[in-house]
Amino acid sequence: MIKNIRTGSKISRAARHMLERVNIKAILGGNLTLMVITTSLISHSSNASLAYSITDEKNVLPVVQAPLTTEVSLRLPLNTIKINQKYSWYHPGVDLGAKIGEPIYPIAKGTVEISEFSKFGYGNSIVITHANGLKSLYAHLSRIDVRPGDEVNPTNPIGLVGSTGRSTGPHLHLEVSQDEKRLNPLQYLGSVSSY
Repeated sequence: MIKNIRTGSKISRAARHMLERVNIKAILGGNLTLMVITTSLISHSSNASLAYSITDEKNVLPVVQAPLTTEVSLRLPLNTIKINQKYSWYHPGVDLGAKIGEPIYPIAKGTVEISEFSKFGYGNSIVITHANGLKSLYAHLSRIDVRPGDEVNPTNPIGLVGSTGRSTGPHLHLEVSQDEKRLNPLQYLGSVSSY
């Protein structure tokens, strides 16, 4: 049976007195250090036994040579990045300043869903569908080099920077969404490069 401990009780005073004298930080720090040392010793000993079994004369594994291929899976849409306007609740993408005619690349491989021209809004624009519900939109292009249904990859340009539609100067307007939810492209592409 647990009794309520009142503030002025003997048990409360004794516990308070004991906790005031004990350095809790030192105890926690000591325990944490002990855990780190123990973990490192355990992992080193298990790796040593694994290495021994692999290099044991009776159990030599053959060396296999295979070609190493790399594939670009995520990239910045331009070779040079200059941010003119950032993402916000009223601006659902980023504006990347560039010279007219600079090549634009898809951020990842995918399929062109839309390539169209509008006098207003986005001007020449492209929408690409990528894996896992990801989509990217590229707007204000001076030229579109792809059509709906085309398969694209990050190494081949899809168009050129321009200033078509509702634009105040040459730039690329880039939007990124996942499962129809708009994302900040700078956070999504942050793993590729620091801005």
